[in-house]
Amino acid sequence: MKKPRPTFRMLDRLTRLPRYSLGWAALVVGSPGCRCEPSPAVNPPIASPTQASPASPDTLSSRCRPVSQGRSFTIPALGKGVSEEEERLRPFAVELGAALRVGPGFAVTFTRGDGRQSQAGVAWLDASAGQGEVVDLTAIRGDGAPPRAAVSGDALVVAVMDNDAIGGALRLAKVSRGQPATWGAELDLGVDDSLAFELALSGQRGLLVWDEWDKSKNESYISLSGFDVGRIADAAAPVRVSPAKVDAESPRLSAAKHGFWLAWISFTPVGESRKTPKAGQQVDEFQDLVEIRASAIQIMRLDPEGRPIGEALRVTPVDGYVSGFDLTTGPDESALVVWRAAQSSPGIQGGVVSTTRLALDGSFEAKFIEDQDIGSGVPSFLFDSEPKVGAPNGWLVV
Repeated sequence: MKKPRPTFRMLDRLTRLPRYSLGWAALVVGSPGCRCEPSPAVNPPIASPTQASPASPDTLSSRCRPVSQGRSFTIPALGKGVSEEEERLRPFAVELGAALRVGPGFAVTFTRGDGRQSQAGVAWLDASAGQGEVVDLTAIRGDGAPPRAAVSGDALVVAVMDNDAIGGALRLAKVSRGQPATWGAELDLGVDDSLAFELALSGQRGLLVWDEWDKSKNESYISLSGFDVGRIADAAAPVRVSPAKVDAESPRLSAAKHGFWLAWISFTPVGESRKTPKAGQQVDEFQDLVEIRASAIQIMRLDPEGRPIGEALRVTPVDGYVSGFDLTTGPDESALVVWRAAQSSPGIQGGVVSTTRLALDGSFEAKFIEDQDIGSGVPSFLFDSEPKVGAPNGWLVV
């Protein structure tokens, strides 16, 4: 089967610091060739008086020409005396999280291990990504996700997930280049296999969100804890933020001037996604083996303290199947969501990619993006914080 190539679609007039998900131990400046498809008829630009006019086709083609590989920096796996060839064959990979612009360079969060122990850390890179320093923050147990991070001046506020046989925890820390980490609050997660959690900062306020399992109700829900950036040791006690009787998981969080946007995937109750056969209709004997429940994306607006502003709104079809999504904030403070709809697991290719823009007044508009050559990953937003005049600064990666 032909493997789909990444498709980059232009999003005009969107502004935010870049956030990238990286999947290799070697960080490379530059990119391979890509397939660029502007789609003004399908997804028109979002109006903003502060940005230049949309890019021309010539501008788009020049931004997508193949480029040569730039400088690189490697975050090695744990262990000493391992050759480069052995490093490539080892099963204990370095898992990378977010890459954020901090001061004159970048910071990349990661987890790495050697089969006996794992470490969560931050790699500080220069502007060319050719030189850097690897800093292990703390040892973690199990297969924890890479730390989440947000920029606060010339420092990072990070959240590290840890877990053991009796439960999990989220730990807050503040990290600066060349300085030891200052550790803050530790929040109990209970016994849960989920690795989904998010961190965001809005001014001097920060929020942590994650999903938890309620065994008594056989459902998942979204928890939230707020904190002041200057006092990360005093995080508020966790509270449930998703509505009662809503099976919610996979939260995403995005900062805005007014506070935050919070989104999650909500599922229909167990059994309701199954269709009752009509009289005389043949029943599929494999129907009850696996139930893929219908799911939708719900979005809630939060104030800087993490308190809900209004109710959660469903912005995708109630009978749809969301296999993954991304959330960000637009220049007009609206919430922008891109999602892939597929009645299959996230690791299967195919489906339909769409976007939704939710305005502050609660109105929203959905746009179809693509249903051809859709890969197995999750669509996401990429942003250029310093775009050239006339060039787009927002892209969708499908």
